[in-house]
Amino acid sequence: MTNRPGLHLSIEGVRPGELHMAEDAALLAAAETGLASARAYRWPEPTVSLGRFQRAEAVLLDPSVPYALRPTGGAAVYHGHDVTLSLALPLQTLGTDARHVETVYRAMLRPLLTALHAVGVPATWPTEPVRDPQSAYCFGVRAPYDVVRSDTGQKCAGVALRITRGAALLQVSVPFRALRHDPRRMIAEATDAAVIPLDSGRLINAFAAALRTNFDVRTRLDSTLTRDEAVRAWLWNQWDPIGVNDVAEAADEYDGYVGAVSAVWQSPGQAAVLDRIRAGMGLPAERRTNDSGRP
Repeated sequence: MTNRPGLHLSIEGVRPGELHMAEDAALLAAAETGLASARAYRWPEPTVSLGRFQRAEAVLLDPSVPYALRPTGGAAVYHGHDVTLSLALPLQTLGTDARHVETVYRAMLRPLLTALHAVGVPATWPTEPVRDPQSAYCFGVRAPYDVVRSDTGQKCAGVALRITRGAALLQVSVPFRALRHDPRRMIAEATDAAVIPLDSGRLINAFAAALRTNFDVRTRLDSTLTRDEAVRAWLWNQWDPIGVNDVAEAADEYDGYVGAVSAVWQSPGQAAVLDRIRAGMGLPAERRTNDSGRP
């Protein structure tokens, strides 16, 4: 038994931006009723998300670029080369209220910072005061609650927050691979986006582990994941035979088995492969009724 509050984590693949934003808005609404939730997902490239106070005609240089309006504020973000992590929590789980913005920000960013450290990125929040930016492009400026590298000061994630009377929604974009398009042709005041080369699947697993510090996490694997993505997430979040999925630094513990399990994923041969893996770990065969790997 656990006394930790529950949290639902949905791990998803690529979906249109407007669907992702609708889902995140629904997470905030659920948090206002007391439910804690998180999502990890990716976007079609190119897509631009706009802060909820921005107007497309004032920000987008190319009106043909797909865009979506975020339920959070902030400036425009170019997507497709990034992974987005969203977290919606009732304020009562944070032990604060809507008046303490910095406290909410820091509490909600802590799992992200833990995850980034676990994958080798020395992330922190700025130690020097930064004035509120006046730019249409998120990665073109430094903001008071950015996530930066402690060694270089480089911005390594775009962060947006919305706080209501009873809940908060955090949306974080972590760019992990090279861009396929130039955001300067699409977004007013855009500059080159910072790219932090990292393994996005490992980051998602580390984020899930960090959430387990304070929450009883239940995961859902979406059908938009590729087979290898689904297998990797399932091995860490739902199989976890040696019980390490609350340790962010161990987020790649089962990566060596992804290929073998993927080859028999959701087939009659999956149980035998899992038993061979367990035997190699010195563990007995598993008693099971269902090895589908899906919740």
